[in-house]
This record gives sequence, structure tokens and C-alpha cells, in this order.
Amino acid sequence: MLSVQNVSFSYGDVQILRDVSLQVNAQEWVAVFGPNGHGKSTLLKVICGLLKPTSGSVEYLGERIDRLPAGEIVNRGLIYVPEDRHLFPEMTVIENLRMGAYNRNARPNESSNLELVFRLFPKLERLGTRGALNLSGGEARMLAIGRGLMSNPKFLAIDEPSFGLAPSLRKDVFRAIDEIRNRGNTILLVEQSTSIASKFVDRIYVIEDGKIVFEGGRQEALSNDHIMETYLGFGTEDRPV
Repeated sequence: MLSVQNVSFSYGDVQILRDVSLQVNAQEWVAVFGPNGHGKSTLLKVICGLLKPTSGSVEYLGERIDRLPAGEIVNRGLIYVPEDRHLFPEMTVIENLRMGAYNRNARPNESSNLELVFRLFPKLERLGTRGALNLSGGEARMLAIGRGLMSNPKFLAIDEPSFGLAPSLRKDVFRAIDEIRNRGNTILLVEQSTSIASKFVDRIYVIEDGKIVFEGGRQEALSNDHIMETYLGFGTEDRPV
């Protein structure tokens, strides 16, 4: 469904991504793990058209998209959910959600997508008239993901969904993402909370210094002591099953 081939990206003289290649199949949940500041979020922005690669290519549904405007990529169903949320603080929860349905494919499905968001995140329905500025961190993260769902996605690229959340809220967010995947969506996730995320994902990539240093299935990662201890933060006694 998504194919990233030998993508590099630089900010001026500083190279952030170095010949990165990855694949995401339809209805798969793939995670990109790695240290902070090593290119994970930049990779998502390149995939979603917010940054243009220095070299390499990005294909989605068999079409090269790295030369397309970000808005056209959204219209094709590839939706970016940023870590910093980009909510409209003076708007209510409902108004923020409806802003997610601006693209041409989402507008006809606005009502059904809103029902889905409220089923996944019932707290958002109760907070419908509250201003986004007055939400807690967990509520704001739910709203950001919900707004992404309002865009009628086929593919969600989600940046750090659990950042700043308590462990119990992190589990709630990941369970909701898992249900989104089970409904037929494809998920590419960048995440620091590897201990929880690794229980859900199908495949894992690890990026360090802008390069992919590991690629494999969940069980392959769990059986690799170096990957588990160095990048995913598990010892031999506390790894997930």
C-alpha cells in the first residue's frame, strides 16, 4: 500500500534521513521506533507531503506521491495526525472534528465518521461544546486522532499518539487505534512509548541517525535481545508476550 524507497532528507547542510526504505501493507499496523531527534517525525512528514525528500521516492496505492501537494495526498486517503495536535484552540470539540471533514472524500461521510469517533472516544461526545483550549492532554490527543478519522482515511500516519499521557490513557489510545485498524484502516505509527505500542503492532522498524537499523515482525523484534534492550527498553525478564 505504501512504499518508501531510498528516501533522504536534509535541512540545509544537516542530513536527517539517509536512504530510508520501508513498506506498509494494507490493513497492517507498522511502528517506527528509535531515539528522539533521529528522523522519525521527519519521515512521517515526508511521506505525507509536508516535506519534500532530497532524494528517493514515496509511492501510495501504486502512485508516486512525493511530488504532490499535501492536500492532494489527503484527498487520496493518507492522513497525517501530528504529535503537536494542531487543534483550533478557540473552537469547540465538535467544531474541531468537523474541520477534519474538509476534503472532498470526507464531506459525504461526515455524519457516519462522527458516529465512529464518538463510539471510539465517547468522552469527546460529552465534551462536544467545550473549547479545545480547555482540554486535558489525553482529551486533546483523542480529539486529534478523531479529527484524523473525520478525514475519511484509508491510511493513518500517527506521530507520537501517547506523548505526555499517563500509562492508563496510553493504553486507551492504543486500543482505539487497534480498533481503527481492525475496521480496515492501515496504520503507520511513530512512537516513544514502545512498551505499550509493541503489544499491538504487526511489524517494527527502528531508525537511528536517520537510517533504518532494524526491520522485522513483532515476534522477531521480541526475540532480538539487542533490539529489545537498546531500542525498545525491555530487559529479558519484562518483555511483552
